[in-house]
Amino acid sequence: MFKEGDRAYNQKHYEALGEVITDYIYHYWSKKSIKEHDVPVDAKEDESKSFIFMSDDAMTSDKLVILIHGSGVVRAGQWARRYR
Repeated sequence: MFKEGDRAYNQKHYEALGEVITDYIYHYWSKKSIKEHDVPVDAKEDESKSFIFMSDDAMTSDKLVILIHGSGVVRAGQWARRYR
């Protein structure tokens, strides 16, 4: 819900909505055999690392699609988050 003139409320709601969307997407992908993989795979505990999503057959398939999203609060699987 959007509250006219209440920036703090709207920001908090926006962030909560983003978390719900992220959880849904990650859960959906796990059902479709798309798994989260740490990169680099050999990172030490004190080193920076991130993760990618990859299908089980990504390394053996004859076709590969790579989607790279931007930075910020919008996570993998989300290309926009906006109230209308």
